[in-house]
This record gives sequence, structure tokens and C-alpha cells, in this order.
Amino acid sequence: MRGDKLASLRQKLRRGTDAFEFNALIEGVSTLDETPPTDGPSAPEDAAVGPPPTPEDAAPPLQPQVSQQAPAPTAEEPQPPVPDALAAHSDRLRVALDTLGDRLIREGQDMAAALAAGSIEDAGLHLAHANQILEILHSVDPSGDLARQLHARCAPPAGKTWPGTAWSLVELAESPLSALLPEHAGDETLRALLYAAWGVSFEVAAQ
Repeated sequence: MRGDKLASLRQKLRRGTDAFEFNALIEGVSTLDETPPTDGPSAPEDAAVGPPPTPEDAAPPLQPQVSQQAPAPTAEEPQPPVPDALAAHSDRLRVALDTLGDRLIREGQDMAAALAAGSIEDAGLHLAHANQILEILHSVDPSGDLARQLHARCAPPAGKTWPGTAWSLVELAESPLSALLPEHAGDETLRALLYAAWGVSFEVAAQ
């Protein structure tokens, strides 16, 4: 009899435990669907998102700025000289040739005067100056045509050129400057004259 009561009591306890676990499980599942109450402020609503801006409202795209460089100045083509410039240039050339011709004549006259006075050194100095002037004339106007075209006073005759320089006995013999030598001038006088033109005294050269 006591055994039946114990078995009946155990069955009641088991049914109560199963009912408790089942009710607790239902309550636990139901709590997952409910939003738990909160004491703090509610979460802010998501900000409303408007439509995307149209291409007209969008900022214009940046355009690359290309620096504009000024074109390099081109070299001007040389212009042909005007007639007035040519005339002025021709006048300057004629004056220069006339000046050289006048100096050549003056050096020849001074050379003749020095020889007549027996001053060989002075004569040689004037001969050197005359040779230098002739070298300039030959470098500027070798044929003499320029002097003739410009009607220079010292222009050589047609078909002729400027006289040659006289730095040696052979050149002096072929030069018009030989006409300035005195008639009695001998070889010793000619050598002394040429040495003086070179800047060397005759006595030093004879040693």
C-alpha cells in the first residue's frame, strides 16, 4: 500500500515538472518576439535620403588649365639697304680711300725730302709708312676697281692695280717709289734705307 502511494506521488511530481518546463519554454520563446521595454530615449529614425542630384545641379568638372605661351619672336629678315644708306656708305668708302691715297703721297714726298737731306733713317721710316698704307689698300681693294667706281682721287689708272710694297731690293727696284731715290744712290744707300724701314740700323747689320 505504501508503495502504490509513492509511485502515485512520483507521477504527480513528474507531471508538474514537465508542465513547468513546458510553460517556461513557451514563456521564453514568446519573449523573443516581444520588444523589450527600454527606459532610455528611442533610437532616432533614419534620415530621409533624397533623390540624387541631377547633372545640372552637380558642380562642373574641373578643366585642365593650359598656359598660353607667347610665340617666340622670329628673327626679322634683313632688309635691302635703301638708296640713301648705299650713298652714305659709298661716301664713307671714298673718303677713306682718298685719305689713304693722300697719306701715301705725303709719305713719298717726305721720303724724297729725307733722302735729299741725307737722312737715311728718316727716309726709311717714311718708306715703312708707305708700305703699310699699300698693304691696307691691297687688302681693301686689291684690283683698284672700287676706287675707280667711287671716283676716288687716288684711284689707279684703268687696268692697273695699286703699287706693290717695297720691303726688299727687288721689290724696291720694281716699285714706283724707286723714282724718289737720288740719282747717285748706290747699293749701300739702298741697303741702309731698307734696314731703316725694318727698324734696324745699318751699322748693326754690317757687323
